Amino acid sequence: MSKQTSTPKKPRKEPISWRVVDFLEANPAEELTRHDIAEKFDIDPVQVDDALRHVVSTGHIVRELNSESVSVWRLNFSKRGVPKPFAISLAEAKKARRASRKPPVVIDFTSLVVESGIPVVDNRLGKGSAWPELFGRMEPGDSVLFPLDAKDAASHAQYAYRKDHPGVMFTVRKCGPEHCRVWRTA
Repeated sequence: MSKQTSTPKKPRKEPISWRVVDFLEANPAEELTRHDIAEKFDIDPVQVDDALRHVVSTGHIVRELNSESVSVWRLNFSKRGVPKPFAISLAEAKKARRASRKPPVVIDFTSLVVESGIPVVDNRLGKGSAWPELFGRMEPGDSVLFPLDAKDAASHAQYAYRKDHPGVMFTVRKCGPEHCRVWRTA
């Protein structure tokens, strides 16, 4: 009779989600970012959400935005009675973002005056402005310093100029807290 030897089965690797839960239970004050989880548990950062979806849906851990508006995963302290660390919920973060938006413009339509006979202004995207003349004087390698408030206007003007002058290239960059610069690159 031949004796069969059974090879021990390789223990199944515990899913990453439960390894994260175990880590957080051992370190209840920890918050893990996507890159922390990827580094500690050898997983691609893109796969973190899918890997942790089950333990988040069952309430073992929660995903929130921390004080720097970075997604973090931590223990669900409401189930464990441990005080919440330095994180805000996604709902609170959305509420804070809404509060920081500009207020809507309110127009009193009854005070507006309707006028007749005013000609329509030609919409030529800055062709009648000083921008094309300035850009026409610039050679590759030249640059002009502007107040930072003019950055959007300079970007739009150089784009309109490039449409009319193929082969001409510009770049607009912020230079310090109060200025921006437009370079002609080609």
